[in-house]
Amino acid sequence: MRWITCCLVFVLALTFVLSVRPALAQDAPPPRVKPNPNAGWLGCKLAPVDEDAAKSAGMESEDGAMVMEVVDDTPAQKAGLQDGDIILKIDDAKVEDLRAFVAKMQTTSPGQTLKMTIRREKKDQEISVTLGKRPANMNGPATEPTTKPKD
Repeated sequence: MRWITCCLVFVLALTFVLSVRPALAQDAPPPRVKPNPNAGWLGCKLAPVDEDAAKSAGMESEDGAMVMEVVDDTPAQKAGLQDGDIILKIDDAKVEDLRAFVAKMQTTSPGQTLKMTIRREKKDQEISVTLGKRPANMNGPATEPTTKPKD
């Protein structure tokens, strides 16, 4: 009788785990993108788009990656990116969030030209940017997300 009880408990536990697993997988964060030291370099600091930024940009969703700071004399500055711009698409592919932006940038190379759709002052604009090579004196991977400073 004990054997049957143990089997029944095991089957019930397994059924529960299998029914909950899809929900757990949806809540799990996406895997970290492995840094590519040879990736193209844009030259700006980015942050996730939060609810306030999305509203002030006239957006209904928090998609994209927000430009927090454009570094002087970089491909980002030469292309006309400005602080507060939100990058919505790269080569017509939607940028869902900052992690997706970083993943896309890891597949690029210096000299590659990208078409970006950005949101500035509640209007979408298209720009082209030719990526550079990350300067040797800069630390960290070629594209690393930053977090938005807390107020």
